[in-house]
Amino acid sequence: MDDFERKRLAAIRELSSSGVERLKKAPALYKWFWKNGFKIKPAPYEKMWINTLIAGVFWAVPWGVLMFIFNQFMHYAFGSNLIQNQMSFFIGACTIGGLLFGLIMALYSAHDHKRLNLSEWDDLG
Repeated sequence: MDDFERKRLAAIRELSSSGVERLKKAPALYKWFWKNGFKIKPAPYEKMWINTLIAGVFWAVPWGVLMFIFNQFMHYAFGSNLIQNQMSFFIGACTIGGLLFGLIMALYSAHDHKRLNLSEWDDLG
């Protein structure tokens, strides 16, 4: 077992002992990352910009697809586009929405780290 894996398991144990719910300490997305060899720390231990990026990207892409499908439905069903300049609007809306959602989730994780009085990542193990 390498150093990252040992710290990850210690972090999950610490989250469990702090009363954090099972789905919150190891969400499905993080389990997928870990299973595929990505060395991403649990959210309360990760850097803020990485949490922002992870949450933002995995929110923005599905949101953009849904917006595009809805706009296409409106075009074919009623003969008019809701948004004339579609691609720039979709990219802009998804980027801004993803950044805002990611930042809120990163702030929530940082708040959890302080509220639960968790150890620093380097102190785990």
